[in-house]
Amino acid sequence: MVRYRLLCATATVCTAALAWQGMLGTLGWTEQDKSSAVRQSLLDDGLYALPGTNQLKRAVKDAWAARPATDRVALIRELAAGAKGYIMAPAFEKTWDEWIKGRYSAVNHGIKVDQQADMQAMMQDGAADRMMAQAAAQMATEFVKMPVESLQFLFTEDLKNWQRGRNAKTQALFQKAKAAEPFLKSNPEEFKKQYALLKSAEIGGPSTWAGIQAASSAGQQSQADQNKKQEQSNYDQHRLKPTLKKKLGEFVALARTVDFAAQTEMKGGKIVFVNPAYERKPRPWKQLFRLGKEPTLAAAAAAEAWAKEL
Repeated sequence: MVRYRLLCATATVCTAALAWQGMLGTLGWTEQDKSSAVRQSLLDDGLYALPGTNQLKRAVKDAWAARPATDRVALIRELAAGAKGYIMAPAFEKTWDEWIKGRYSAVNHGIKVDQQADMQAMMQDGAADRMMAQAAAQMATEFVKMPVESLQFLFTEDLKNWQRGRNAKTQALFQKAKAAEPFLKSNPEEFKKQYALLKSAEIGGPSTWAGIQAASSAGQQSQADQNKKQEQSNYDQHRLKPTLKKKLGEFVALARTVDFAAQTEMKGGKIVFVNPAYERKPRPWKQLFRLGKEPTLAAAAAAEAWAKEL
């Protein structure tokens, strides 16, 4: 539904591409019917329902079914040509980019994503220390936001642990913690800052607020760069032409599996396949079966030719 609403926004832009004449008009299809058929068949239904007659009016469906196979093949080709013009219009590609931005967080930043190079950068000397400093800076920043009452319990436990420590680092932390302890009551905000610096230093991070701010800025920039790379990677995966080519190929492959000689019977008030395996086939397979052999093969041929151009 979201995709449908988004595509409707481009209907006025693409009207010229959908202004078809010929056999479609003889069925009573309006321009709105044609546009709806293209949108649903090629996008909303994932390219499986080409040309898509289920959303049309009953009178049009009946007229479609009454046409001989040669007419329905001609109709399919006409619809396919219009669909191609609609999808390949520059306006539609912009609409597609907006849709994948919201659906997949996919944005074209015009950058090259090299995961192998990123992994190698993480293995370089100093990379681990920078990451630790950034993590410590983030922790220290969160510490000063906490209520002093919450920090008091943590501080008491840390004070005990540092006092029991036997190495120079923990002893130094203990001495600085003792010096900061009076601020618990006299200056809670100053206490939080000093305690945050001690926790940062404990895990190998900066021991000054200047260092905290520098590491925090570096961490924010690193996260922003990572987000941008992820958005670019998502875009590379979902951009229009490769996606369209893949879906067209899937449609062609599906169309060639349909057994148009399959037997059906009436059961429980509805038509079902005699072969249980066919009854378990997905809805698009059954739609193509109902469409008929000649129109389906014409649609597959159009889709295959289109895919070769992409």
